[in-house]
Amino acid sequence: MKVAIPTWCGRISPVLDTAGQLLVVTAQAGQEVQRHEAALSGKDLPDRAKQIADLAPDVLICGAVSRVLEGLLRQRGIPVISHVCGDVEEVIRCHLAGEALYDQFGMPGCRRRHRRRARCHGGRGQSRWMDAG
Repeated sequence: MKVAIPTWCGRISPVLDTAGQLLVVTAQAGQEVQRHEAALSGKDLPDRAKQIADLAPDVLICGAVSRVLEGLLRQRGIPVISHVCGDVEEVIRCHLAGEALYDQFGMPGCRRRHRRRARCHGGRGQSRWMDAG
C-alpha cells in the first residue's frame, strides 16, 4: 500500500490545492517499509492531479481539498480521505493500524453535515458537544 500525504511543518498541510510537498509512505502488512518526499509544483489543478497520480498512491490523506481537485484525483482512481488534520507521524501510524482517522484527526466543523449537533474538538484527545443549529 502506498499512502500520500501533503505535509507542512510536520503536520498535514491545511489545503491540498496549495501544498508544496507530499510524503509518500509505502507499507506492507501494516508496517512502513519506505518513504520519500515529492515536491508538488503543478501550475494548475489538472497538472497537480497528474503529478500526484504519477506517484501512484493507493490513497491520499489530506486536509481541505477543492471539489475540482478531489474529482480529478478520483477520476484517476485515487481514493481521497479529506478533512484530516494533525501530526503526520500520528496519522500514518493510525492509518496503517486500521484506526478511524476522523475520530482523532477530523478537521473541526467537518462533521456538521445534516446533523443538529456537531462534535467539536477542544484540543488533543478532548472533545465536547455543542449545538450547531
